[in-house]
Amino acid sequence: MGALGAPCDVDNDCNDGLTCDQHDQGGSCQRAHMHDEPDMPDCSTDDRDDEYALGLRHAGAWATVEFVGADPAPPHRGDNTWTVRVLDAAGVQRDDVAIDVDPFMPDHGHGSTIRCDVEPGSAPGTYVLAPVNLFMPGLWEVTLHLAVADAPPDEVMFAFCVDP
Repeated sequence: MGALGAPCDVDNDCNDGLTCDQHDQGGSCQRAHMHDEPDMPDCSTDDRDDEYALGLRHAGAWATVEFVGADPAPPHRGDNTWTVRVLDAAGVQRDDVAIDVDPFMPDHGHGSTIRCDVEPGSAPGTYVLAPVNLFMPGLWEVTLHLAVADAPPDEVMFAFCVDP
């Protein structure tokens, strides 16, 4: 069964509580939401988003995630490639992190239809996330779910306004 964001063709392809959300780019397992919502306000004046810059970082319970690259920069509508560095609470770079990427539009109640792959980066403690698919304009919250063997699961979220 498909987890959140997994490709699907029908609802039965998804875990309990998720539906197969179909868009032009294909289907993905998502939380139930409406497609006929009224136009959402322009997010360019929204204070919920991050201002992108190299070095932008957010901390979770034990992990700090820092942007070391983005293409395009700042994040734009469509496919994005992000390079992030993961540090533990002591500031040590971690090369043993499993990362699951969950792009979500809180104002629309849905995620992306494209699954993001995560590969080790060329520098210690870095990871390349691609494609981070932000397929429509609006506020996107991208949560990185982090897992290591010696600590409880953690998560860090970045938010970007796309195509204001």
